[in-house]
Amino acid sequence: MSFYKVREDVEQAGSREVVPLWEYDIEADNSQSKLSYDHFPQTEPNFSRLLITGSPTDVITDGGAIGGSGLIVSDRLKNLLASFRLGRHRFYPLDTFEYESEKKPLINYSWLQIISEDFYKWIDYDNSDFFLFDDFEEEIINHVNIKTPGGLLEAIDSTLETDNSIIYKKLIFNNHYTSNPLDLFYTNGISDNIFTYPIISERLKDALQRNSITGLELKQVPIYLGNELT
Repeated sequence: MSFYKVREDVEQAGSREVVPLWEYDIEADNSQSKLSYDHFPQTEPNFSRLLITGSPTDVITDGGAIGGSGLIVSDRLKNLLASFRLGRHRFYPLDTFEYESEKKPLINYSWLQIISEDFYKWIDYDNSDFFLFDDFEEEIINHVNIKTPGGLLEAIDSTLETDNSIIYKKLIFNNHYTSNPLDLFYTNGISDNIFTYPIISERLKDALQRNSITGLELKQVPIYLGNELT
């Protein structure tokens, strides 16, 4: 099985025009900007109106207005995802309007909040390859010898407040993943390049393409299942 990272297709997707700060307190404790990638909010978040421009695609670019990791998704995509095994997540309905006309669009949208998984135990460390990457120069500094979940956490922590990150050139998942596989998950702290994006299974990728889901960009990542290697 192959895996793919997903993000908004900025060339195709419709987009959030502005956050209406004249009517929305972005500094409030329950503001959308306070959402996190590693935990759900303790109180119900308050979202601003979603003012969109461009094509009403199934995924809308958010421009970083909402905190944490996730996507603005149409009801059509939301219903499709319901038939798959998702990692920790929540959907929040968004009050949506066309930016120019202030009319309600025909498509309803929600914020899909994706929480980082405890993926460290999924990894076969003996057969995976990790590197220290210079985010500023965009080049590999050196190979990093990581053999345990704790070692990976230490390596990630060592890059905090630096211009470096931990990337993988090959990530092998063991039976901790295959015994309870997910079709969508988020691996905060490591990626195959500078940026971390949600990961989807080949099964979900095929369904997105079969249903002509719009506004998404997919790219295969070097993640493999150990029981499929020969």
